[in-house]
Amino acid sequence: MEYLNSWFSSSSSQPSYSEQDFDNDIHQISQFPENSAAQIKVIGNRLSRTDEGLATWSYGYLMGTTLDGTVAHIRDRVLGRSEEKFNTDYGAIEQKLRSSNFKAKEFRVHLKILENDLIQDLKLLEGMNRITHTYQSRYAQTSHKGIEELNDVKKNLANRVQGEMSKYLELVEVFKNRQNQVDLTQSILFADKALTKHTSSAPQGDLEAYCYHYNREIHPKQAGILINQGKELINAVLNDNITKVSNNPAEAEKQMTALTWALMDHALKHNQGYDEGTFAIKDSAAKLHSFLMTHPGCYSRPSTHYVGRSPKSHHGIDVFSNQMPANKRTLLFELITQQDGSTLLFIKPENFSADLTIPYDAVMHGYEVIVAQYNKVFQPGSDDLPNMRKERVPVESLKAFEEILKQLEENDFKKMNANLFKNPIFQTENPIKNAKLYGIAFMKAYVDAVSQLEILPASLDMTRFNKSLAGLDHLDQRTGREVFIESFTV
Repeated sequence: MEYLNSWFSSSSSQPSYSEQDFDNDIHQISQFPENSAAQIKVIGNRLSRTDEGLATWSYGYLMGTTLDGTVAHIRDRVLGRSEEKFNTDYGAIEQKLRSSNFKAKEFRVHLKILENDLIQDLKLLEGMNRITHTYQSRYAQTSHKGIEELNDVKKNLANRVQGEMSKYLELVEVFKNRQNQVDLTQSILFADKALTKHTSSAPQGDLEAYCYHYNREIHPKQAGILINQGKELINAVLNDNITKVSNNPAEAEKQMTALTWALMDHALKHNQGYDEGTFAIKDSAAKLHSFLMTHPGCYSRPSTHYVGRSPKSHHGIDVFSNQMPANKRTLLFELITQQDGSTLLFIKPENFSADLTIPYDAVMHGYEVIVAQYNKVFQPGSDDLPNMRKERVPVESLKAFEEILKQLEENDFKKMNANLFKNPIFQTENPIKNAKLYGIAFMKAYVDAVSQLEILPASLDMTRFNKSLAGLDHLDQRTGREVFIESFTV
């Protein structure tokens, strides 16, 4: 394997960096959670590690080895290990699932291991995309056989991950059939729905149309009654007339159902009704949050939403009334931090409980997480479909923002607009990282500040960015396409 000699030389002023060090570092990509991947930065002739953005670990590895060495190492060591682990874990769980001594809880534990394997491989694929892009830029002016080999390695990995996903979905389908959960069929997010890009034209601003598309078992009049009850409940909570959720299970379930319908009514009135999405609510005194926390069935649960702006463990409330909007079965909620230090309450109705004591829902919840991660890699932008109002930063907006930053950097407009570039927002060390963290609110503030510059590149065009925000309100506060609720009209 070819390595740059300077990286493995030993001297009194520099610690040695061995092939084994390299081997250990590059393999660690499969051990880091999203948005906390290892990044290796080159400082002089040594490496130092900091935590930052997904898959940027590739940068240091590329600087520490030649192209041929990187391709060989990834192909022979890293990818080989991950493939062997997935196949071993898959064989074990398939045997468990098809055995006569099948136990749902035990199956869930084993399936979680397989889910982790699949997520690691998805992250590895994203890292491979970054590696390929870096090397293509480095050898852009030369013909290098390693580029073709690297592309082949990436293609083979992508094909393998797709095959692993198919195996995983087959296991979930067999599990569903074994459980025979007939009463849950309306709330199951089937694979063909999750893995396909939809162009749903379902009306997003009409209650009757919403019930027809997402809640056929609920008559619009019944939904209207729940909406009014929810509005009354929210009004009572905000005015301190009600501070706790009922201790009666049936009444508590009714309260959660009504509250969720009231939130969806707000979305429908702003043409933002959805099948999958999130509410972001200005709850300055945290009254709604405090109210939800008193629910007798409230439990802590892990979450991948608003990473970096909220605790890793969020809260969940299961609602099995079969009357929730879009047949949801649970509410995920937590307070999140805005860039200015203020907080918002996010509430996300979900299809399945994350309570591990309910095996069926736990399996299906894990399934949805895997599907979301898979779509992120193979179908970027699938969270921005008409029937979705998710808090994920829109792919189109982020790409347009990156184009604006590139134009500014290439033309060195910071120097040409020295006085105006003293705006605090331009002191942001990593605008892209902040854009991914705070979303539209940060990008819009940054672009607005750019528009105030005295001198702008002739080629600078903000049309694409502005077009990507069409139809969205509260641009100074929102992260993505979530339903943002400033205040309630009761």
